[in-house]
Amino acid sequence: MARGGLPQAGVLVSDAFASLHPGYLVIFSGVYATLAGAQRAAAAAQLRYPGTYSRRIAR
Repeated sequence: MARGGLPQAGVLVSDAFASLHPGYLVIFSGVYATLAGAQRAAAAAQLRYPGTYSRRIAR
């Protein structure tokens, strides 16, 4: 079962990713091959978690 109703949920420490501002814990749900797929998943998650958005994350 997905955690909190989200598939593949986890936590990232933003300091380890150049594409993120340091000093944050980031909750993520899944890895998507396309921006469109990530946006669809974010829209679905917004029903339960308002403020959810998609973001490309790179090391």
